[in-house]
This record gives sequence, structure tokens and C-alpha cells, in this order.
Amino acid sequence: MATQPEERGHTPGPWKAVDVTGKGTLVYRRIDAGEKAVGFAGAYKLTDQKEAAANANLIAMAPELLAAVRAAQALATACMATGCYSHEELTEMARATKPTFDAAIAKAQGEA
Repeated sequence: MATQPEERGHTPGPWKAVDVTGKGTLVYRRIDAGEKAVGFAGAYKLTDQKEAAANANLIAMAPELLAAVRAAQALATACMATGCYSHEELTEMARATKPTFDAAIAKAQGEA
């Protein structure tokens, strides 16, 4: 899910965590948006490198997680504005938005 730069001025997604080996006791992952590095997540070799990878995956998912939260916000706003509190309407809206949430969470956890 690509994001747009006009969404508060951040670098548009998708972002990706890239393995990079650091110097000395530091290892880190670079966060790329296409050809552009947008951030880093690091850890000392004495700490859990899996934690650094998980942090990098979460940072890399920022644009997509923002999009998922915006979808949830739109759902809540629509329900409040139209009074769509019937079970059928809520179920259909949840069914339509759940794949966006599931994909963003899985990718943020390094599962996708």
C-alpha cells in the first residue's frame, strides 16, 4: 500500500528494513523508501539482534500503519455520522477493512 507525501509531509511508503552490518559493537538496519534511506534501527551486538530487526520492521511500517489507522478512523467516523450500528453494517465494514489491518500488522511484525 503506497502512501502519499501530502499525508503530513512524510516520505511516501512503502518503506523497507534492509540488513546492514555496522562497525565495532553496533549492528543496524537501514530503513529505505525506494532509493532513499529514511531511518536506521540499531542495537549493540551484546543485545538481542532480533530486537533490532523487529524495531526496524516496525519503523518501516509507519506509513502503512498510518494508513490502517486512517481506515479505522474512517470506519468509526462513518458509523458515527450515519448511525450504522446494525450488526450487518458493522460486519460488512469490518470485513472490508480487516485485510488492511491484518497485512499492516503482519508486515510490522516481520511476518510478511
